[in-house]
Amino acid sequence: MDTLIKNKLTQLFKDYVPSSDLDDLHDEMYDDLFESANDIKHTEQLSDQESVVKAFQQMGDLADVIAKTGTKKSSHSFAFEFVFDSKKQQKIIYEDDFSLEKIDQIDMSFKSDAVRIVSTSSEKLKVTQYAKTNLLNEPLVQVSRKNSRLTLLLPENHHITIGLFASDLQQPKLLIELPQRFTGQLNTRFSSGSLRLSNLQNKLSSEAHFTSGLLQIDKCFFSNFNSIFSSGSVKIKQSSFENSNTNFSSGSIRLKDVEGRYAIQGSSGSIHLDNVIGAGSATIRSGSVHASFQKVTDDLNFSAASGSLKIHLPHEDQFSFKLASRSGSVKIRDNFNAEINFDIDSNSGKLGSVGDPTQYRVSAQTASGSAVID
Repeated sequence: MDTLIKNKLTQLFKDYVPSSDLDDLHDEMYDDLFESANDIKHTEQLSDQESVVKAFQQMGDLADVIAKTGTKKSSHSFAFEFVFDSKKQQKIIYEDDFSLEKIDQIDMSFKSDAVRIVSTSSEKLKVTQYAKTNLLNEPLVQVSRKNSRLTLLLPENHHITIGLFASDLQQPKLLIELPQRFTGQLNTRFSSGSLRLSNLQNKLSSEAHFTSGLLQIDKCFFSNFNSIFSSGSVKIKQSSFENSNTNFSSGSIRLKDVEGRYAIQGSSGSIHLDNVIGAGSATIRSGSVHASFQKVTDDLNFSAASGSLKIHLPHEDQFSFKLASRSGSVKIRDNFNAEINFDIDSNSGKLGSVGDPTQYRVSAQTASGSAVID
């Protein structure tokens, strides 16, 4: 089964330029497919080949997810990947700082560059732009202020370049140092670039909109965090938020060591919650949801039209559950300390409780695929 899945994935990925995003996507798809195929094999008594074929069908249009995440190879052009040597001093082409007195909203937009926002103890916001090309007229960041809003615009470089430009997150084109005292609204918009937020403990509100790119958040604390993207990925780790909403068309979102209340909705791709604390909902039309909780604080709701759901809960917890699959299988594993009681117990539907049903509720529903609680 392992070889069958890897061979099929190799065929799907072979026409794309290798990248870290595609590597992550490949690994996530493999994990989801292997688990789904195993469930299908044991519940429907199918062969390895039949199980793998059905698992791929339940995952939806994987080729479309890959196409919107990766860059296709071309036999007619060269592709270069530029990696910046962190030991070399980058040339600064713009540097300035700005007072945030009476500023309660910061808006930032860029196209396909790498931008990083970090925390600073300074009273002023500092903007530093680094040279990324040898062009003499590389466009500079534009900063403007109107009433209580500060706007930063990084114009797109319209010069024709050959090949693929892949910027290193550790060496951004634009570095924003945000004062710790700022607790207003931070809004970002970009197309196919990358944005990294690091060590922002301001408890600010933030919104991120992008077309196809990477949003990475490390060690940040938000009151509210919202993101909308067409294709690409969101990776959040060691962070917390009071409320978070994410909507995407295709791609992936991964939360690791994160605390908060969340609502995630996607059309195709994968949702991974790893060692999280909190509550909320995750919905995917075609793809998978894997959720592992360190602590559950309120009700949980998961759904997939076509794909797999796997939810790991603390084994000492007690809760009520509702699992349903229209054309697949559902399962709750007997790993919990409290007794499992069933009101309904069938291959496609399970209703009941683990110990005291009043602590919280878990709902997992899929039209085509498997749903598992362990």
